[in-house]
Amino acid sequence: AVVILEKVCCSYNCKEIHLVFDKILTPSIKGFERDCRNIGELESFTIAGPEQLRPSSWTNALRNNSFKESLVTFLISYWERNELSVFYGEKIVYVTCKNKCFRFTSSNGKVSKSEMPNLYALHEEADSRMFFHVRSLSGPANIVLRTNDTDVLITALGCMENINENIKIWIDINVYAKNTRRYIFIN
Repeated sequence: AVVILEKVCCSYNCKEIHLVFDKILTPSIKGFERDCRNIGELESFTIAGPEQLRPSSWTNALRNNSFKESLVTFLISYWERNELSVFYGEKIVYVTCKNKCFRFTSSNGKVSKSEMPNLYALHEEADSRMFFHVRSLSGPANIVLRTNDTDVLITALGCMENINENIKIWIDINVYAKNTRRYIFIN
């Protein structure tokens, strides 16, 4: 949990970070796609605490809806510890979990977590949930959407007419192959 928070907060030079996750629904089109590829539910999974050993195959665990939902719930609970305030610094971190969104800030060594009802979303896919967050911004702002999913590009193009014109959007896409990282300017 600490390593993930450190990577999220220290890897980007920005004021706000929005970690937007899928909302797991059953049954769903996404679940049907996983079943067709034989990547369905592997087993029920609960994260009990930071000392718990991680699954032997991180990739397979991330294909497990129960694991993903448990991981996000655990992170949201764990990241409000005051000893983690050093990682937040002046940044504001938003994290989605199910229909809710939580905001984390740090001041004087204390971490504050609050729910953000204006960012509650019923969307299943993180692809569309990202643009729900972008649409809530008034601008001016420069936004970089970090993803390895090319569907986000198509979703971005479809959403641009609903985004404040003072917001500039880039997609930082990488398909994890040599020399494939690209910044695509959407506007």
